[in-house]
Amino acid sequence: MSFTRKEEIEALLATDDSRTGKVWRWQQEGLTMHDMQERLGNSTPPTNETINIAALRDGTNPKSRTTAALAANKVRSWLKSKELSPGLRDEMESQLSELEMIAAPK
Repeated sequence: MSFTRKEEIEALLATDDSRTGKVWRWQQEGLTMHDMQERLGNSTPPTNETINIAALRDGTNPKSRTTAALAANKVRSWLKSKELSPGLRDEMESQLSELEMIAAPK
């Protein structure tokens, strides 16, 4: 069986109890950012979670230092806490290095 990042991440997100997992499932249900904001009881939409989802699922690295640091924290957390295939682990470790470089103070 070949490694497919998107499929593996989506399977993990489907059972993830964190806010990131909740937001991903709500996206799949078609909820708007405003709907998600209300469900979370927040004064702002869960924008950071959507950035984290893109980083995890698609390997997309944010360009700003702040959001790259947030995505790095999520990737680091998953590397420590999730059972990942060797291919996904390798990709995420490489991505973490890139995110840390983006997030580093200039």
